[in-house]
Amino acid sequence: MNRSLCPVYGARLALSSRTDSGVHALMNTANVDLTHPLPATIYRPTFIMAATNRLLSYAGHDITPLNIRAMNESCTMFRGYHNFFNFTTLSKDNRDRDPRKTIEKFQLRKVSQDLTVDNVVDNGNSRIEFYEFFIKAESFLYNQIRRMVAAIIDVGLGHLTIDQLRTMLPENVDDGITLKELRQQANIHEGLSTTMVPACGLYLVDVGYDEQGEFVAVFFNSKH
Repeated sequence: MNRSLCPVYGARLALSSRTDSGVHALMNTANVDLTHPLPATIYRPTFIMAATNRLLSYAGHDITPLNIRAMNESCTMFRGYHNFFNFTTLSKDNRDRDPRKTIEKFQLRKVSQDLTVDNVVDNGNSRIEFYEFFIKAESFLYNQIRRMVAAIIDVGLGHLTIDQLRTMLPENVDDGITLKELRQQANIHEGLSTTMVPACGLYLVDVGYDEQGEFVAVFFNSKH
């Protein structure tokens, strides 16, 4: 920002508050003291916003609007019984684990402003929309949720097409197929790979049981 705005004394940042290490915060505020190099001149808000957005893009923060329709279509693709080998992280403990899982629910939901901190929506931020993923299954593979959510965000940003995502979910999930064949089918996906969203946005919401006390499902909520 100093290079973009060239303030006389530099961009002096002051945070309103801080938290202990590891504590979640739904919002925070800060102010930047900027003194224009020209006398009796102030920075235009639009100029500051443009300079800040350029800084964020250089730092790897994508500010492209999300394609919510494509993301919802991607959520639909994940529902049901699939081979999720491309959406797990292999380790010595899970290398021989069956990658087939059944996703009962996979939803992208717009969060009501009533459920957010008031100050996030106030003070000129009323155009900000909040979304969360809601996912339900009997069990998940290692890192599966974080990789699925990352893939859907990539679709929303235009980094991944829906057709490319579809190739990462092999269709043949018959019971008679071997683990080796499942892996071979999963590897035919044009060299695509998935990233992971940070773990800090993932919440275990509930664990379900039937009337006989038998375990039936776990519910995860991902706020990214």
